[in-house]
Amino acid sequence: MESGERDWTVGGEGVVIGLKRMRDFPAVAAVALPRAVVLEPWSSRLQHGFMMVGVSVVALFGLAALGWTSLRREAAARDALRDANARLEQRVEERTADLRSLNQKLVRALAEKERANQAKARFLSAANHDLRQPFQALRLFHHLLMERLKESRERSIAEKMGEALDSGEKLLHALLEVATLDAGVVRPNIAEVSIATVLDGVAAEFRGLAADKRLDLRVRGCAAMVRTDATLLTRMLGDLLRNAIAYTPAGGVVVGCRRRGQWLRIEVWDTGPGIAAEHLDAIFEDFVQLGNPERDRRRGLGLGLPKVRRKAALLGHAVEVRSRPGQGSVFSVMVPLAASESRTDAAVPAPAGRAENPAARLILIVEDDPVQSAGMQLLLESWGHDVLVAADGPAALAMLRAAPRCPDVILSDFRLPGPLTGAETVTRAAEQEGRPIPGIILTGDTGPERIREAVAAGCRLLHKPVTPDVLRDALNALGAEPVPARQSQSSAA
Repeated sequence: MESGERDWTVGGEGVVIGLKRMRDFPAVAAVALPRAVVLEPWSSRLQHGFMMVGVSVVALFGLAALGWTSLRREAAARDALRDANARLEQRVEERTADLRSLNQKLVRALAEKERANQAKARFLSAANHDLRQPFQALRLFHHLLMERLKESRERSIAEKMGEALDSGEKLLHALLEVATLDAGVVRPNIAEVSIATVLDGVAAEFRGLAADKRLDLRVRGCAAMVRTDATLLTRMLGDLLRNAIAYTPAGGVVVGCRRRGQWLRIEVWDTGPGIAAEHLDAIFEDFVQLGNPERDRRRGLGLGLPKVRRKAALLGHAVEVRSRPGQGSVFSVMVPLAASESRTDAAVPAPAGRAENPAARLILIVEDDPVQSAGMQLLLESWGHDVLVAADGPAALAMLRAAPRCPDVILSDFRLPGPLTGAETVTRAAEQEGRPIPGIILTGDTGPERIREAVAAGCRLLHKPVTPDVLRDALNALGAEPVPARQSQSSAA
């Protein structure tokens, strides 16, 4: 079949005519098709091709634009990173310079504080001497004057002068004592003290004052030995007795002792008006006097109980108060028993298996500072003790569960990482083991609440820094009662 393209038209429409000569028949077949029909597939393909080319060109341009944008962003990010690094280095240098400056200021401040403390100590020493001198002279001149005055009117004036002199001396002594305690220049002399000697001295001092108010002062004897500073404890009990007598209009005052584990509780009872619950904390603040709005000096200065609080913090003794309005008050001081007293209480001898060192014990150290725990471990092991070490409360409890026997003593820092304090760790350990475990709490916090928490947990409290002698005494005071080994699972079965 042959075809040709010419300008053929049929009915005014361009056509394409195709011719084919018949092979066995003398004729020619002709077919006429509209040109649009013949060229439509080619036109469609051509349009599709152009469209694809256009889309590809657009896509190429888009990809090129994206690549260009990405390159610019990377370049901008690199520039920003370089700037940030430069600024960071500059800030580090500035902060380092600030820290150096701050450290220098801190060193100067510490040095200045040390100089201030030394100056304060010198001032207190000088004031204690120089201010007492004129009062001493006044007292002597007043005594000479009273001997030479004969007329009653003149003697009355001199007696008023003597009362003013007494008030001034009391205020001077109280202020100097408070300032000395606050300055930290008082160093307690801890030793074994007979509590009977302390109570007898306090009773002899205040029996006349109680008799003047027609109060019955009774002191119940106690033969215990305690570890404390005898002078400071005597002054503490004197302040408590003076306060009780001053605020007790009728009845009496009783001083007694109660043993509480490794502690001796010294109590001062009175039959005064009592103290409302909302005022129990305020009475230990400086110059606070309940029921004395007119500030009658004959009823004290409001410094007795604050001095008791300061001395108790210095000695590591807990001071507590219980009171019922209208019935009276009870002030108590918790004092650690001496080692001899604690050894007397230990009734069970050491087993034969520990004859190698009768004082050797299994001690669990709970301390998060590795340097301190290592030093404590070496010290205790040098004394012949077996030592376990844990970094916090949960680790200590887990170690106890795996230990072959319960420890004889837990020696713990008060502030530990994690959910448990040292006192709480000792309590949880006792609950876990089903028996009380003696505990020693080490802390640098002298707040009375720390002392109360340690006492509530049945622990002895030691304030850092602790010398080896003090630690040895505390361990000896806990007694030497051995703890049997746990039975293994096989033997228990």
